[in-house]
Amino acid sequence: MLINPLWYIKMIMAGFFIDMKLKNCYSRFLLVGVIFLSACTPEHNKETSQTIIKGNIQNSDAGKVYFYSYADSIDLFIERFTAIDSSIVDSEGNFSLELKINQPKVFSLRYGNRDLVSNLFISPGDHLEFKFYGNKFIPIIEPLGEEAKFNIYLLQFSDSFYKEPTRAKEYYIASNYYTAEQYATYNDERKKQMLTFFNNYFRNDSISQKHKSYALYTIHYELASDRLMYLWKKRMKGETYKADSSYYNFNDPAFIQNSDAFITPSYIRFLNLYLNDHYENNIANGKILTNSQNFHPSAEKYVLSHKLFSGIFLRAVLSRIFYNDTKDVTEAEIKDGIISSNIDSLKIEFEKRYRLKGANLNQKDQ
Repeated sequence: MLINPLWYIKMIMAGFFIDMKLKNCYSRFLLVGVIFLSACTPEHNKETSQTIIKGNIQNSDAGKVYFYSYADSIDLFIERFTAIDSSIVDSEGNFSLELKINQPKVFSLRYGNRDLVSNLFISPGDHLEFKFYGNKFIPIIEPLGEEAKFNIYLLQFSDSFYKEPTRAKEYYIASNYYTAEQYATYNDERKKQMLTFFNNYFRNDSISQKHKSYALYTIHYELASDRLMYLWKKRMKGETYKADSSYYNFNDPAFIQNSDAFITPSYIRFLNLYLNDHYENNIANGKILTNSQNFHPSAEKYVLSHKLFSGIFLRAVLSRIFYNDTKDVTEAEIKDGIISSNIDSLKIEFEKRYRLKGANLNQKDQ
């Protein structure tokens, strides 16, 4: 590979400049060597590290395909997809996205007013190819490797357990009309069916740990969330229900605070439902967390969250509390810059608004 001499001289000068600060001759030559080797990296190695999504949309109109994902941790915590890349759809319906990502992401592709695919999974270096045809834009994923097959699994899993009419009807009936005991039985059976589906799909294939974890976390946390949603529906309808400790079969510290599960949307949903369930049970049992009778629900949940979570898990639920609470602020407060994507800034303003400084918290926000 030919290197521009002027570029090489500049890199050596940069190495010497850094060395003046490091005061280490060995570091200087090591740095220059690393830069030199990086410059000589074959072009095909760079290409294989790219993360690419290509596709074709049959009978398409002019427009763009947008890649939606979680732009940062705040987006993840409040389950807000943001358009972070896009591609023009050409006259033949083709599009191509060359993504700059450094960690696995859950994503959706949107075209016009609809999702082409939802909640699929991509990692740095993956290559995916889609074809969309017919009125419903049913996707075909070309099998370009393990990641492609895994995304086919995610689509078929969603179709089988959430979109299939008979299963969707069963879920509706169970979540609205079953007793808590009956629903727990239904929920356990549904989990068995989901796990069987997963095991059968990959029966004769190896599967990477990242894909396996994502699939299994999706199943376990979605089912735990369903149990909490069932109880929420009963409370909203004012119906009586009896959910003993066995109903909360997910009530294990390692299950509740699981850093490995953060990439899974159903886990973030579970955390927030878990907090809400505790809050509403406190209200139902006449428990209050402060001496003020006019204490705002957002502030109540803030205090309770410190009793239930710590560290990054606490930050996850606080993000949702702060985000939801911004719906109550005035236009003047928005203009003054209270709305921020920085959780620490939001925390300071939130505590000021509800006079929470020095509140009786069992744990500190980490």
